[in-house]
Amino acid sequence: MEYMTRAEAAALLRVTTRTLVRWERDGKLQPHGGGRTVLYDRKDVEALAAYGRAKAAAPEMYRACEVDEAMAGVDPEALGSMAWGDVARLAGERGVTLNEVAAWQRRALHEASTNSSS
Repeated sequence: MEYMTRAEAAALLRVTTRTLVRWERDGKLQPHGGGRTVLYDRKDVEALAAYGRAKAAAPEMYRACEVDEAMAGVDPEALGSMAWGDVARLAGERGVTLNEVAAWQRRALHEASTNSSS
């Protein structure tokens, strides 16, 4: 296994060392060692860098995936019969905008109709 220092990882990821510490807390990056000597597995750091580059290249795709995850368990057909205020409350509870809910609903209904006609 090849390791990188915190400074090397921060430089590769183009973030501060404070961000790395936050990512450790959030579970995005697993530190090895402790105290003043913290090392990261090079493969983990490179995978995180690749994810960041892909996300930067196609942020709409990643946001759509986040919205799909947030809306899991919601029936897209049932949204049509919900009062506007209830839809707004649902969106707020799940951390998405009304426009994202509408786009998710259109995608979900389109996928359902495509799958049923196949």
